Amino acid sequence: MNALFFQGAVAAGFILVTGCANHEAVPAEMTETRVLLDFENETLPESVKGEAVTFELTSGRGAGTGRQALEVVYPVESTYKKVVFEPQEPWDVSDLGDCALAVDIENRSGESVQLFMTLADTNQSVTAHANIAAGESGTFYYDIAGPNTELDLGMTGWPARAAGELRSENPEPFRYAWGARILDPAALKQVGFYQTGILNPRTLVFDNLRIVSNPHGNAAVLHPLVDEFGQYTGEDWPGKIHTEKELLENSKKEINTLANEKGMTGRSRFGGWAEGPKLEATGFFRTEKVSGKWALVDPDGYLFFAAGIANCRMSNTYTVTGVDYENTSDRAGAFVASALRRNMFAWLPERNDPLSDHYGYAGQMHTGPMKHGQTFSFYGANLQRKYGSDYREQWKTVTLDRMLNWGFTCFGNWTDPLFFGNRRVPYFAHAWIGGGHKRVSTGNDYWAPMHDPFDPEFTQSVRNSLTRLDGQIQDDPWCIGIFVENELSWGNENNDASRFGIVIHTLGRDAASCPAKAAFVDLLKTKYTSIDELNHAWDAKSESWDSFAAGFEHAGTLEGGRRSDFSMLSEALAEEYFRIVNRELKQLMPHHLFCGSRFADWGMTPEAVQAAVKHTDVVSYNLYKEGLTDSLRKVLAKMDRPSVIGEYHFGATDRGMFHGGIRTAANQKDRGLKYRNYMMSVIHDPCLVGAHWFQYVDSPTTGRAIDGENYNSGFVSVTDSPYIDLIDSVRELNRNIYTLRFSK
Repeated sequence: MNALFFQGAVAAGFILVTGCANHEAVPAEMTETRVLLDFENETLPESVKGEAVTFELTSGRGAGTGRQALEVVYPVESTYKKVVFEPQEPWDVSDLGDCALAVDIENRSGESVQLFMTLADTNQSVTAHANIAAGESGTFYYDIAGPNTELDLGMTGWPARAAGELRSENPEPFRYAWGARILDPAALKQVGFYQTGILNPRTLVFDNLRIVSNPHGNAAVLHPLVDEFGQYTGEDWPGKIHTEKELLENSKKEINTLANEKGMTGRSRFGGWAEGPKLEATGFFRTEKVSGKWALVDPDGYLFFAAGIANCRMSNTYTVTGVDYENTSDRAGAFVASALRRNMFAWLPERNDPLSDHYGYAGQMHTGPMKHGQTFSFYGANLQRKYGSDYREQWKTVTLDRMLNWGFTCFGNWTDPLFFGNRRVPYFAHAWIGGGHKRVSTGNDYWAPMHDPFDPEFTQSVRNSLTRLDGQIQDDPWCIGIFVENELSWGNENNDASRFGIVIHTLGRDAASCPAKAAFVDLLKTKYTSIDELNHAWDAKSESWDSFAAGFEHAGTLEGGRRSDFSMLSEALAEEYFRIVNRELKQLMPHHLFCGSRFADWGMTPEAVQAAVKHTDVVSYNLYKEGLTDSLRKVLAKMDRPSVIGEYHFGATDRGMFHGGIRTAANQKDRGLKYRNYMMSVIHDPCLVGAHWFQYVDSPTTGRAIDGENYNSGFVSVTDSPYIDLIDSVRELNRNIYTLRFSK
């Protein structure tokens, strides 16, 4: 890609440029570029700083138009280590009006790079990311001020700018990840570029960090955004469906291929390693340590490795249409609640259309321009177009055929109950804990506050949830195990306030209305004979146990006895949670493994992990990195328990999708390479008994209803079309998964 063409001279750290971008909506007299750093001086500017990375001036070839640029080398697993550009005084670019940050970047590595960018003003920051193919270079941007920053589209990502905008041939966006969407252009204090969880070092070259005024790309006028199949209207790509006839022809061709191709050889009826050692057969899945490696053992006694796909279901295929109802109970009085959303669709079925069966309703949404409203599943509609009225059963059959053909051994978390009892592919099941029991908070709860396991009603809530699941599974030997809940609010090790957030906020509660606080008081009374002894250990001033029970406000740092006690209380709460869930599960479903609650890598504490080890059969982690990181590997080695990765994925934006996901690749073939690299890191760890890719189907192009995720995270598209380049690589690895895992 061509970098921005500059004219002018350096003056006070800025270059002012005017010119014509290749887009009629951006007239020349209105385009302005202000360079923040161009690296043309003989020495590095003082504003360039590094955190655990090495950097130096280098030839500017590829990265920009100047003779010099900044080369940065990122080491393996450089978690949040970055190069930072930080002026002595904040940059004020408010006079440029609508504007975007832009930078030229060259990837001098042999692998694609997912680069994270942080942009901060004096009060808040945003994190976004982009993917740069191996050996490639280009211009990358992020909107600072303008129409896009003020819109809540109900989509995590949206289309990149057209060729010529931002005065670059094909500018690529840094896609939003988290943080503040609106920053103060008058007080930009820092730009940083980092990588995290990488398996190999990466070398990048940065040049021409700048602000471009009047960026085009108003998302409000991007309509219609998707066609009648739910695909992006603005591009064409290999595999895009143009007619219903084409959809049917592709489907028939795939079904014939699946019928003629054999599945993986050397596998037991449950997908275990039939050519490996035969162990004790118990009729259900279990765990055993074999030759120093933890393993699952299938019901017939064969070693089993859980290579699977999570979230194989239709419930997350719904997107918000922009329509709501005056009467939601009987869906009467339809009206357009968000014209922005409604205008995204070139087609939606009328009420008498057979495809109108794929309308739904979301009573609550996590993010987006609407709090509730009508939804529609283009994926479901496309299945009906392909398979007719019996599309669910046909979808089930084809999906099972695909799983076996692609070499997967199981379905992961959130398996559609349609696959329970299928007797062809084993599966994991999932239970949410509902009910009216009390909750406690970390002070920063992402999905929801944490359960209060000391509330007596919590046990009944767990029992009710597991009883419902038990009625669906019915002691099925093909069910490997049960995940209960997901990515709970345990806190993290970023700082003491995060690690001990549950304890800090619970101590501030009144024990009379908070069972967890009452339990904390009892534990401390057992350890300390008097309130004076507690005060001495904590350097506190509580007047009595009663006043302490009424509410203790923690302030300052954690020192001495207070730190060890906070750790004790944190583990006590986690242990009570896992103890109760495990007990109830074993009473109701004694033959199935309790596989934990899937710790998020950004949301777990040593105390919670230690508690899970005591009360689960398999500990579960969701890990969105390039592969198994050294930090998690150390945790696994210390705990020495069978463990499973519950979620990971890689996505790209080369097939009409606007966001690659949490971890990204350059294209579909690169997704396959990253699958292989990730799984090889899992296979070689002695504690891991499997890993599950999230998810089976891409998110809707216009964002899933609950939170707007529109990731290319699937093995199939919205038209149920498999990504062949990805699958070819996946099949090759899965074919050899048992010899790679268990052969000496």
